[in-house]
Amino acid sequence: PRNSDDYQNLLASNYEEFGRLTRMVESILFLARADHDQVSLATKRLDINIELTRIAEYFEGPAADAGISLIVIGSGEVLADAHLLRRAVSNLVSNALRYTPKGEAIVLRATSSEDGAVLSVANPGAGIMQEHLPRLFDRFYRSDTSRSSTSASAGLGLAIVKSIMALHHGRASVASDPAGITRFTLFFPGTAPR
Repeated sequence: PRNSDDYQNLLASNYEEFGRLTRMVESILFLARADHDQVSLATKRLDINIELTRIAEYFEGPAADAGISLIVIGSGEVLADAHLLRRAVSNLVSNALRYTPKGEAIVLRATSSEDGAVLSVANPGAGIMQEHLPRLFDRFYRSDTSRSSTSASAGLGLAIVKSIMALHHGRASVASDPAGITRFTLFFPGTAPR
C-alpha cells in the first residue's frame, strides 16, 4: 500500500514516459514514410523572417527558463513545406537549448538567393568533437555517451532533419568548434523538388 501522493507521482512519471515513447514511435514512423517516398510536400514560398520568428516565439518559454536568448536574423524567401521546415528548425533549436550555457544566445540566421535559401541555428557551448560530426545525422546516434537511455532524446531528431532536407532535395550540415560555436546549416534549393 502507498499513499495517494506516491500513486500520483508514479502516474505522472508513467504519463511522461508514455509521451516520450509516443514521440519516439511517431518519429520512427515519419522516417519510415520518408524513406519510402510516402511523405507528400506542400511546398510554397515562405517568408524566412516570419518562419524563424514563429519558431523562436514557440521556444521563448523554455529558453527563458534556461536563461538563454533567441536571436533571429534573416530575410527573403524559402521554398519549402511550412510544416516540415518548422519541424526541422525546431529540432535544431531544441538541441541547441540543451547544450547552450545559461546567459548565452542561440542565433537563427537565414539568407536567400535565386539558388535557394540557407538557414542556420548556431549556439555557443562545449562543442562537438570532430570524430562525431560525420555520424550526427545517423538514426539513434548520440555523441554524448554520458546521457542515459531515459533521456528526452532518442537520437532521432537530427535523422528527421536529414530526411526533411532529402525530401526537399536540399542538405543539412554541421560545423563545430570544440571550444566555441556549433552551427547546423540547412540548404533549401530555389526550385521545387520533382
